[in-house]
Amino acid sequence: MIITKLKIKKYKSIEDMTLEFVKGKNIIVGQNNCGKSNIISAINLVIGEKYPPKRFDDNFYFQNYDNFTIALELSNCVEFDTTYLKNYNQKTGLYRLEPSTSYLKYSPDELDELGYGNSVEWKTSDEIIEVIKKAKHIYITLFSKKNEDSVYTLSMDLGDSNLYKFKYFSQELLSSFITSAIIPSERNLKSGISRK
Repeated sequence: MIITKLKIKKYKSIEDMTLEFVKGKNIIVGQNNCGKSNIISAINLVIGEKYPPKRFDDNFYFQNYDNFTIALELSNCVEFDTTYLKNYNQKTGLYRLEPSTSYLKYSPDELDELGYGNSVEWKTSDEIIEVIKKAKHIYITLFSKKNEDSVYTLSMDLGDSNLYKFKYFSQELLSSFITSAIIPSERNLKSGISRK
C-alpha cells in the first residue's frame, strides 16, 4: 500500500493542509521552520506508533485550538501482510455508510449514537481480507481533542457507493497495511562525520 493523500488540520504549526503523493519517492522541500518536520511527525503519529498515546500535550494543537485531525488515504490495497487477520479468530464488524468524508472522523460510539449500529456487517477474517483487497482507498484518521482520549478510525472505499468503517481495529491490523520509520536528518555535518 502507498500513501496517496495526507490531510492535516490544526496540528502543531499546520492550520490546514492537504498533500497528494505520487507512487515512488516524494520529497518535501521548504525553508527552515515551515512545517516539514511536522508533516513527517503527523504521518508517523498515525502509522508509525505501535502504542500511540491516548492524549496529547498542548503543543500538539495549532495555536489556541482544542482539537486536531490527521487523515491518511492509502491506495494499492491488494498487497498487504495477511498474517494477523488469518490468525484472528473472531468476526469483525464493518459499518456500511453513505460515501461522505464527514464520517471518517466519527468514532464507533458516535456512529452507534447516530443509529448506525444496525448497519454493522459481521465478517470473518477471510471475508475482511477480500474486502480490503477490493478497496480503492483505505482511510486512517486520527482525531484528538484536548483532555479526551484520541480516536483512531479505519475506513474503506470499495467503489460501490458506500463507505465501510471498522467498528474496532487493532494496531497490529494497521501495521499489516503500512508502517513508517523516521530517519533523522543531520543538521551539523561536522558532528556527523567521524575522524579516524
